[in-house]
Amino acid sequence: MINASFIFVAVGSNIEPEENIPAALTVLMKSTRVLASSTFYRTEAVGPLHQPDFVNGVWQIDTALAASEVKKRLLLPIERKLGRERTNDQFAPRTIDLDLVLYDDRVIDDGCMRLPHPDLKRTFVCMPVMELLTASVDIDPVMAGRVMALLPPVTPEAMPGDVLVEFSLLLRTMLASRTGLDIGNNNARKSQGGRADTRTSSGRTGLDQIVSDVSDGIAE
Repeated sequence: MINASFIFVAVGSNIEPEENIPAALTVLMKSTRVLASSTFYRTEAVGPLHQPDFVNGVWQIDTALAASEVKKRLLLPIERKLGRERTNDQFAPRTIDLDLVLYDDRVIDDGCMRLPHPDLKRTFVCMPVMELLTASVDIDPVMAGRVMALLPPVTPEAMPGDVLVEFSLLLRTMLASRTGLDIGNNNARKSQGGRADTRTSSGRTGLDQIVSDVSDGIAE
């Protein structure tokens, strides 16, 4: 039975991220153990111009599922229920994007899955993973070192985008309320940009309905 906790899921959305990212987290918490949520950033869309900025971050999870099953049984059902339509356009706008980027120190390239995920080269994926790795205290230091060795080099000055302080705190609060974790030592850093933060103060009823609909579509 596999039981790993160095499992990282990259999260992204540029269609109503203030609704879709919390909805995805809520459903994921019902499906598996979510250990931590990174700082989230507002980042410019990659590829075609004239589409909304993305909101990106990373979640660390713990599951007994094999790597090949994490995407199939945990992540894809959430994407589908939140309206994600996968096309040949890898840069298309999306309601939610959930990608398994690391599973312990596994290296896989079997034609169906690549681990570490190629998106780790992007700072908005790599830096949140590094943040969670360095913030963890109750971990195997040997395995942590092996996982860290898989990450591409990133300079401390490289910022993925504008830090979304309130949105990051919201997600951590959601996680803490379900797990009892202390979020005091894992607050988002002060914003480095001047744009407005992503908020979820309105439309709570709509979010609850989204979560209910998604949860109904995912097998226990």
